[in-house]
Amino acid sequence: GDGPAVDLPGLDLARADRRDRRLRHLSEATVGTDEEIARELEELAQRLLEHGDPAGAIAALRRCTGLTPPGAARTRRAARAAYVDASIGGNLDGGAALPGPGAGGSIWAAAARGHVLAHGDGDLDAAHRLVVGALEAVGPEVEPAALVAALDTLLMICRFADRAEVWSPLRALAA
Repeated sequence: GDGPAVDLPGLDLARADRRDRRLRHLSEATVGTDEEIARELEELAQRLLEHGDPAGAIAALRRCTGLTPPGAARTRRAARAAYVDASIGGNLDGGAALPGPGAGGSIWAAAARGHVLAHGDGDLDAAHRLVVGALEAVGPEVEPAALVAALDTLLMICRFADRAEVWSPLRALAA
């Protein structure tokens, strides 16, 4: 008959690891764009971030961007990759080339450029204006992770600026 059910937590991890390795190999072998693989890589990047592998997440996001067909999704993914690279990886190069919010950029782009302005240029006032403007312009369709990234960037800027007046927009957004 049937034996007792055995719970093997390591088995699920091994399956997930095999799936992720298969996805990485498939993405490396893909020529051109492939939205399905790009979407799966973006999901993998999120899992890697949640499990403390920012370098793996940044690599997955970069490859994900390369596999995404030109358009809004590609722009958003490139901005997300630049944000993760700047905020966690400390690399400010990717965020410097992104468009600002008024030039077709996204809230991800504002968060990434906020890091570039604050950490690279040392221009906390410009970083503050950029991120506050992006946050004030978001609509109800904003991706929750992007909203958190921009709020986290604004919080970092406010702490670094250490002036009472920079906190007002953050307080207003939180109200």
